[in-house]
Amino acid sequence: MASDHSGELSYRLIVDTIPALILTATPEGELEYVNRQSYKYFGRSLDELQKWRTTDATHPDDLPQVIAVWANAVAACRPYEIEHRLRRADGVYRWFQSRGVPMRNDDGGVVRWYVVMIDIDERKQAEESVRRSEAFLAEAQALSQTGSWGWNTATGDLYWSRETYRIFGFTPDVAPTLPMIVDVVHPDDRARFVREVEMFASVRTDFEHEYRLQLRDGSIKHVYAVGRFAVRGFPNLDFIGAVMDVTDRKQAADALLDERVAERTRIARELHDTLLQSFQGLILRFQSARDLLPAQPAKAAEALDGALDRADQAIAEGRDAIQNLRSSTVVSNELTQAITTSAEELNDGNGEKPSAIFNMSVEGSPRDLHPIVRDDIHRIAREALRNAFHHAQADRIEAEITYGTREFRLRIRDNGKGIDPQHLSGGRVRHWGLAGMRERAVQIGAQLNLWSEVGAGTEVELRVPGGVAYTSAVGRGRESRMDRKESSGS
Repeated sequence: MASDHSGELSYRLIVDTIPALILTATPEGELEYVNRQSYKYFGRSLDELQKWRTTDATHPDDLPQVIAVWANAVAACRPYEIEHRLRRADGVYRWFQSRGVPMRNDDGGVVRWYVVMIDIDERKQAEESVRRSEAFLAEAQALSQTGSWGWNTATGDLYWSRETYRIFGFTPDVAPTLPMIVDVVHPDDRARFVREVEMFASVRTDFEHEYRLQLRDGSIKHVYAVGRFAVRGFPNLDFIGAVMDVTDRKQAADALLDERVAERTRIARELHDTLLQSFQGLILRFQSARDLLPAQPAKAAEALDGALDRADQAIAEGRDAIQNLRSSTVVSNELTQAITTSAEELNDGNGEKPSAIFNMSVEGSPRDLHPIVRDDIHRIAREALRNAFHHAQADRIEAEITYGTREFRLRIRDNGKGIDPQHLSGGRVRHWGLAGMRERAVQIGAQLNLWSEVGAGTEVELRVPGGVAYTSAVGRGRESRMDRKESSGS
């Protein structure tokens, strides 16, 4: 008898020191015992706790479900588990995980219920914080049209955010695969896309590329993707990255350039209908006047011949202006040749030895440029070359074109006498070369940088965003320089 009493005391001591709320109930589900931790948490007597169904010990929002789960468990004599909030003595509700198990006799009948309630409030708060962060991230991705992704190159497994699914036109219940992506890549970009993905997986370095999607509804999207290799904290992923829907930006840039094309065509039409016809009429009048001036014929003829020559020159200039407005100076992908030709023309020494050595180099695979952008780039290049050949007194001039993924870049350098700092910043009176270059750069959304030092030469750099410069998207790895080619001439 003493031994049984000692065992019960030991049992109660253990139950009272466990950091959890423990209670026992009759087979009918009526509370009969709670441990010391429960008294301390609730701050109520056993009689008060036995009335838990009609008090605020359980959060009012959770009480109906707790009553139902408890009643069903007692009726079915089966264990149960539920999460709910309990009111602490100071009035604060905290989350608990409750688990109840029936104790049975040898005949299988329930003789008592044991219930353990563990405080999980910190875990619930962490889960809520994660849910809130995920919701904010999902909303931010939707607003910016940017999705996130992960890629295990060994297994081929892909992991997409909800926005990535939306960009590619799939529902989140579909497991993404590379063949699935290839299937929606635009047919004209598909072979390049496959080639680049294989290269990224092989080289295993950070990358970025652009391509188009042709979705199942026939719509076209322009996307820009970046990937980072071997990111810490993602043991099952070789790459993580982001994909952005840049369709709106691309269409806005194209629309702006198309407006400029339309405006230039309108100006060309105006010139044709006014300037040229006016000059042609002027020629006819001059010819009549020449025929009607019998007095001082030699002097009149000389004056009128000069006027006729000037009128012919004006017509030729008008035709050149119309041609320049209606079409690009440079044929598709021939910007390099056009710049080289300009350099050769400017380097013409009137039959004598050329004044400078010229070198032309190209980095990256040549890409189609928008006609307007291509035209302005060529004119900026020609003006920079004209300054280098005619004013810099340089003996070596270099031009470099870079077809990058995110931008097009042009650099022209010389080792000449340099430009006076005052002229470099403000230009020279009645000279519009530098000002014109800057204006053209602004018109195409480019950045023009000029560096010069007296006696140390000059460098002109033009940087044009890829979304503005290129007529179609082409991608490449950031570190790749496989397509480098150089050509030089003198």
